[in-house]
Amino acid sequence: MSAATATWTPFSFPWDIIVIHGPCTDGIVAGWIVWSKLPADYRAALATMGGTYANVPARDAIASQATAPRASGPSPTSLRGAQALLALGFPVVFVETQPDEQLPLEMVAGRRVLFCYRGPGANVNDVVAAAAAVRVIDHHSGSESRICDAALVATGKYSYLYEPGKQHSGASLTWQEFNAGLPIPAFVR
Repeated sequence: MSAATATWTPFSFPWDIIVIHGPCTDGIVAGWIVWSKLPADYRAALATMGGTYANVPARDAIASQATAPRASGPSPTSLRGAQALLALGFPVVFVETQPDEQLPLEMVAGRRVLFCYRGPGANVNDVVAAAAAVRVIDHHSGSESRICDAALVATGKYSYLYEPGKQHSGASLTWQEFNAGLPIPAFVR
C-alpha cells in the first residue's frame, strides 16, 4: 500500500475506525452510509487504495466487492489493511470482520471506534478500556447482554443503539444514526 498520491483536506469526523460485518450485505451498506458522510476528497483517497468502496456506487458495492480494484498488499478493509492505512496517516479506516473476530488492542488504543451491524466481540471490555470511545449499532437478537452492559456505559466511553428484531436492519439503524429525520432508502432497508 502506498499513500504517495492520496491527499485530502484535513477534516473532523467523530470516528477513527468503523468496524462492519463483512462481507455481509447489511454490513457493507452500513459501512457505505458512514463512508458517504466523509469529505469527497477523502473518499477519493480511500478509493485509490482499493477495496469495497473503490469508486463504486452504493447499489453496486455488494456485487462488485470481490472484483473492486485494489492496491497491492492486504485488502484495505481487512484488519492488516486498515492497520496499514492508519500507519500511512489515513485518519478514518473501515474494517470488515466477522462478529466475534477480535480487534487488536494496539489498533484501537486511543481511537474512537464505531461498530456498525456487529457487536464488539468477546474482548469488548478490553476494547473499551483501550479505545477513546466505542459506539455499537446493532439489531441482532441475543446480543443484548454484551451490547447493553451497564458497566460499559458507566465508563463514559461506551454507547450503543440497539434495536433487536426484524423491524430494522443494521444498515437502517446506521442510516438513522447518520441521517436523522431523513427517509430510509429502499436499498438500505
